[in-house]
Amino acid sequence: KRFCLWLYESLSQTNAALENLLPVCSIFIRKQSARDIFVQSNGIKLLTSVLSRLGPNGNAQYLYEITFVLWTLTLQCTADRSQLYDEPEFDAQIFLSSGSIPLLSELIAAAPSRKVVRMCISTLKNLSMLHDVAVLTEMLNVGIDKQMEIYINNNSHVAANDNEVESDCKSLFDTLLRNYKDLSTFEKYVSELQSGALRWGIVHTEKFWRENAKLI
Repeated sequence: KRFCLWLYESLSQTNAALENLLPVCSIFIRKQSARDIFVQSNGIKLLTSVLSRLGPNGNAQYLYEITFVLWTLTLQCTADRSQLYDEPEFDAQIFLSSGSIPLLSELIAAAPSRKVVRMCISTLKNLSMLHDVAVLTEMLNVGIDKQMEIYINNNSHVAANDNEVESDCKSLFDTLLRNYKDLSTFEKYVSELQSGALRWGIVHTEKFWRENAKLI
């Protein structure tokens, strides 16, 4: 815990020491107990803020190392730890509240390097496997489904010559496509309206109203 606190404070301060700090972070979070401590210490929000500081055109190696850490943290999404370790399921809302999903989308669009794009897609694919409505809605709101569709249509996933990224890309796109039909229904809009929790999303777009205007 003390080491995690030192790492957190060091990463928060400046970009100057990232060359040394990010490899340390990558090693640190390989242990499950360390990952738990890091997440509980608001580490995901911290990494997102560092990504934001660097920007999509920042040092490609730094971007890769940060997205690698984020990807490692989402490995919990692919296993039912509640059964294996008698622990609560992974809370995808942590990624949602950190603002990491729009940033990962920006990195895919900017494509600073192939390995950064690969980590971004794999991280988002892992998060999508939780089928968290809010997280999937955020992915659709920022257009990740369209990015994956373009990526597939351009055969970019094949050109990468990487079976894993090809599989992750198709899996993420299929998940978003299936859920779009459920998340963009008029009943979903009515439910949101009645709850008073209006939030810009796929049920507030011109496309949605062109398809549902006759239902009013």
